[in-house]
Amino acid sequence: MKIGLFGYGKMGRAIETIALERGHEIAWRITRENRAAVAPEWLQTADMAIEFSRPEAAFGNVMACLEAGVPVVSGTTGWLEQLADAEAWCPNTRARCSGPPISAWASTCFSPSTDSWPNSWTTTPSTDPT
Repeated sequence: MKIGLFGYGKMGRAIETIALERGHEIAWRITRENRAAVAPEWLQTADMAIEFSRPEAAFGNVMACLEAGVPVVSGTTGWLEQLADAEAWCPNTRARCSGPPISAWASTCFSPSTDSWPNSWTTTPSTDPT
């Protein structure tokens, strides 16, 4: 699976290490230095994105993925007051996207412990919300 990373701090590096150990590829790494260059075509080179950036960037990162049709998981804290806006956008994805429906998942209960990551990363995640 090709994984895109938003944020390349402790969690981003830990995720990269685990993903590579399990045979996945890192399609891209987006940091504050290259965030301005993000385009849907670039995001779409990943099968899914993992978002661990900063609260002020998280909502924009999640929405960029949703709009590009890239499933995204966000573990960034401090932006959940905007989660409802992202959730409101999701039911309309069938009409907005030519591909399958996409999804987003947000949780602020992540730990850098590599023992907690599931072995399910060995398969491509389903984008079917049913």
